[in-house]
Amino acid sequence: MQTPHFELVNGWKPAQNLRPEEVEETTLYETLIHTGSLTHYLQQLTASPTEVNLRQQSAMPSDEAPLQPLWPTALNLSAQTLLVRDAWLSSRGEIRVYAHSQIDWDHLDDEMRTRIRDGQVPLGGLFLAMGGKVYRDQLEVAQTHVSGLERVDQGALWCRRSLFTVDGKHIARILELFCSNVHVDPLD
Repeated sequence: MQTPHFELVNGWKPAQNLRPEEVEETTLYETLIHTGSLTHYLQQLTASPTEVNLRQQSAMPSDEAPLQPLWPTALNLSAQTLLVRDAWLSSRGEIRVYAHSQIDWDHLDDEMRTRIRDGQVPLGGLFLAMGGKVYRDQLEVAQTHVSGLERVDQGALWCRRSLFTVDGKHIARILELFCSNVHVDPLD
């Protein structure tokens, strides 16, 4: 897997400590601190479906998963095997978010594995469609510079990381990068 490199500007901070004046756009601020499904939230904001463009996906032992320095011990999953997935989320033909997910592969049933492996439905949308209660635990935000990732401007971008929780169980750890050429705005 070819994984981008993230260089944080000032380190991570809990999302609840982020102040609106730190973020240029009100809608982006609200999106960064949202604790539910990003997919569902984007669909409400843009009044259009959120599409997934899978960049790469691979199952691997958890100790070989990329971006280890970005995950503190508090965000570890109990899985021995992770499905590592990189995808672009877009709506209205605009790329909005780069999502790097590390999914607990050991504790999912075969149907869910098949649907996730297909890669065409965002994780949040998939779990919501199956009636799951989705929220983010330990949500943190930061600004970062990114290298090795196509379609991303070179300036500092906002990102967030969290444990993706479905029905009270930690299913995945997720890093989301909000692209600077994308305004999460219902009027764009």
